[in-house]
Amino acid sequence: MRHESWSFVPKEEKQELIDRVRADFILDWTKDNHREMVVTHLSEKYNAYHYELHQVYLKYASHEEALRGGTPVVPKLVWELLCERWASRTFKVYCGEVLEKHYK
Repeated sequence: MRHESWSFVPKEEKQELIDRVRADFILDWTKDNHREMVVTHLSEKYNAYHYELHQVYLKYASHEEALRGGTPVVPKLVWELLCERWASRTFKVYCGEVLEKHYK
């Protein structure tokens, strides 16, 4: 959870997650659609989970309160890293650009 989005997750970490899925499910890895489905779903779930965590962050009255409060679903260190990212100017500018594109 320490990466901004799935596209920033290193290939080695992605491969580890893919291997875990392959170990738990019967998949024909020779078929493109099986491989694409796994990668697509991992990407969607990773990014959706970040969104859910951001919604928890937004429920706090302030950044400082969010840092103190945290959430039991991620380790404190990860929560602090995420909070710092969400409070950053870079993230706020990015969100503004995304919203602007969405409402055009």
